[in-house]
Amino acid sequence: MDCPKCGSSHKSKDGAVSGRQRYLCRQCGYHYTAVQKSDVKPAEVRRMALEMYLEGLGFRAIGHLLKIGYGTVYR
Repeated sequence: MDCPKCGSSHKSKDGAVSGRQRYLCRQCGYHYTAVQKSDVKPAEVRRMALEMYLEGLGFRAIGHLLKIGYGTVYR
């Protein structure tokens, strides 16, 4: 994986963050991880949350039923 900032392929391992390998670019000194974390919920979950909200359920109840945080439902 090349550096996302400068595009250089000169890198070295630089520890781990949350179980993901971290790299250091030798050219620009930028730290990056090889695997991008995705916080985006599938479209089906978003659709179900919206339908539940329109039916009158609260954010906490929706979060509990879908097993996601109520803050995520609110966003």
